[in-house]
Amino acid sequence: MSEHPVVPKPSRDAPQPAPVKPSSSKMRGNRKLLILALAVVLVIVGTITLAVVRSEPPSGSVVPAQPAVPVAPVAAAPRSLQDSVDTILGEANEYRIGLALADVSGGAERTFGDQNTFTAASTAKILTAAAYYHLVENGQAGLDDPMGDYDAAFQLKAMVNDSNNDSWLLLMGAVGYPQLIAYANSIGVTYDPEQNLLTAADMALILKKLYAGELLNKANTAQPAELHAGHQQRGPHSCGFAGRRRRAPQVRGSLRRACTTPRS
Repeated sequence: MSEHPVVPKPSRDAPQPAPVKPSSSKMRGNRKLLILALAVVLVIVGTITLAVVRSEPPSGSVVPAQPAVPVAPVAAAPRSLQDSVDTILGEANEYRIGLALADVSGGAERTFGDQNTFTAASTAKILTAAAYYHLVENGQAGLDDPMGDYDAAFQLKAMVNDSNNDSWLLLMGAVGYPQLIAYANSIGVTYDPEQNLLTAADMALILKKLYAGELLNKANTAQPAELHAGHQQRGPHSCGFAGRRRRAPQVRGSLRRACTTPRS
């Protein structure tokens, strides 16, 4: 154990100690510590700069607006379920297939396969129905409002139960295209009726929220479900809410097809 010399308290008359010249080995050690500290600082600065550069959009690009509602989390599937679905999807790899499962009692959606948007076809009709019922609840529309040759209630039944495209166009016109876009955005879904594109997760989210009563009151929540139940009894189909005759819905003169889409 080394002994440290006792340093006398300085006084006005005390002689000033002579400067001690540091040894060359100590200077080299200090220089190494200084270089090491500078290297650490440069690494930190470089890491922060790289993160900023990666997070910034390319020059001249437009940063997309954030949705009003946070995107719902997507749960990871159990390994056994994931393997089973992967096997099924692998056997149909000539198609783009997107699958989403949602527990109506709560929890996040589970997605499989292609998670990009698909042409929604008639599956988007349930979104139009929910948007119109939302207007009814707010006193901005009525089920007995004249619409075409009949009233709104008739057109809703024809759209959902019979997959009638003329009824769909009438109801979308009654809601208004900008209002339909805004309504979809308010429930966490990005949707443009002119494009009619949705992901499998979007459809699962819409149906889960509708079933849970998060979109409409109890009475109006039951209406689309009852209409769709009647549609199911008239003939099975494999495209969610698509038409039983497998007709492509026409949206403003443009034919849209959904279900499975062959890979290009």
